[in-house]
Amino acid sequence: MRITVYLDLIFIINFIADFYVLIITGWLAHEKINIIRIGLGALFGSALLLPFLLYPKLLMGFSGVLIMTGISMGAVAISLGANSGLIKKWFLSTTIMVLFGGTFQLLRSRFGVLHITFYTWLIFISISGIIVIIIISCLTRYRQEKENICRIYIHNQGRYLEEDVLIDTGNRLWDVRFNRPVMLLSEDAVRDIISHKEYCLIKEYKTKGCIDYNNPILLESPKTCFHEISFQSVGKVSGRLLCFLLEEVVVVKATGDTAIKGEANVIAFDSIQAGRDCSKRYEKQPCAVVDAGLFEGKSYKGLLFSDNI
Repeated sequence: MRITVYLDLIFIINFIADFYVLIITGWLAHEKINIIRIGLGALFGSALLLPFLLYPKLLMGFSGVLIMTGISMGAVAISLGANSGLIKKWFLSTTIMVLFGGTFQLLRSRFGVLHITFYTWLIFISISGIIVIIIISCLTRYRQEKENICRIYIHNQGRYLEEDVLIDTGNRLWDVRFNRPVMLLSEDAVRDIISHKEYCLIKEYKTKGCIDYNNPILLESPKTCFHEISFQSVGKVSGRLLCFLLEEVVVVKATGDTAIKGEANVIAFDSIQAGRDCSKRYEKQPCAVVDAGLFEGKSYKGLLFSDNI
């Protein structure tokens, strides 16, 4: 049986695949994309592989691993630079290539394609590239979010709460009355650290959209100091949020195993403050109440201003 190998077609296919992978690698690695360098890197990888396809035994075993590693690493170095982080970029490009192959085969089996023409391959590889970008972007966003999650311990009105919050650099809320940055907490989390009457005041504010200054709760809770702050956000020009003061907030850099949710004692709270992982401690910290739906499906229940850490 004679097998005909079209080197020009193999070259074009490898070149396009390498080009896709190198562009996605550069984008995910936050490298400056230079199309000419990307093209040269893809040309290096696809052209250097052709001689070894004529002698496939060379690509078997440990020597084959070394050859393939050298070719792919050279392509990455040409395209994205051989400076620090080359190993990381090469590993990323290899991961993308594996995802490419897996996605391509998945599409092929899903649509029952047995004979692949060049144009079919081009369509499938383009779709695979889009899917790979979406998958890696989601994973990257998830990892970054995990790294920016910290834990806070709140002491307010004899109540104690432990909750995970996200350090949000986009949260630039500022309380002009107390000249401090504002943290945001879900109304579900706030319920555990205020009285029932105060929580009813929050629900009333959510319905009416304004503070009823004739409400006796405002006079009964002078330390809480309910007030409004203005905000601006993407998708909504402006608005107002109900804000109040928390007696004491301790921000911890990393989440730990200590749990003091609910009615814990003050000794447990003091031990958290004395811990080496304690980042900062705040008294009379402004806290804005937001709808619980904002954090639906999230592992955190609040947002911190970036200067809190």
